[in-house]
Amino acid sequence: GCMNKLKWNGQAKKQKKYNVVLIKDYVEVINIALEQKANWHFSQNKKIKNKKDKVVKLDKAVGEFCLMIKDCVSTQFKNQKKMKAA
Repeated sequence: GCMNKLKWNGQAKKQKKYNVVLIKDYVEVINIALEQKANWHFSQNKKIKNKKDKVVKLDKAVGEFCLMIKDCVSTQFKNQKKMKAA
């Protein structure tokens, strides 16, 4: 799991929104792939220096981002199911 979840900043919320119909089988495959990718990054634990010469945990950030996208896809799928039921 992921201890400190990244939060979408205000800018991300202003992005254009698309309506995509999510299919259960695709959602499951996407979620498994994102989780595997996140786990791979967490195991690598590579650190890089950014432009301000600060050491950044690159793989930790990418891993958390993968889990954030996974959560997003899962939430959208749940919301889509609720909307169909309504």
